[in-house]
Amino acid sequence: MSMGDVVYKFETLKKKAKEQVGVGRANGCFFPQEKDFLVLLPAIEERIDPRTLLDRWYREADKIIDRWDIRKVKKLIELFPGIVRKECLNREITCEIDDAENWLVNFKARQGDHHEQMQVSQT
Repeated sequence: MSMGDVVYKFETLKKKAKEQVGVGRANGCFFPQEKDFLVLLPAIEERIDPRTLLDRWYREADKIIDRWDIRKVKKLIELFPGIVRKECLNREITCEIDDAENWLVNFKARQGDHHEQMQVSQT
């Protein structure tokens, strides 16, 4: 890692993505976000309360994210860009394992970046 790199634990990124999936659920908002809306269409055919179907979808989305390993890090960021700092979105990504066997996702500093190296969220 070099000066200006931004580093996240992979598990922290997955946790943040799962939090974003559940934003509507956590806010007690019934009406789904735009990306959630299409999943509710089968509720019409099945004559199921859409809230029940949406809850099932949220639980399944959590399970899918839990199953993803480090090879899915770019897809995770593509689907949930808000889980990393905006400046990281167009940076080169490298991954490595730390001494505690946690996967670390390193967003390499571009030439001209003058930010200090930063370890984000240890949990």
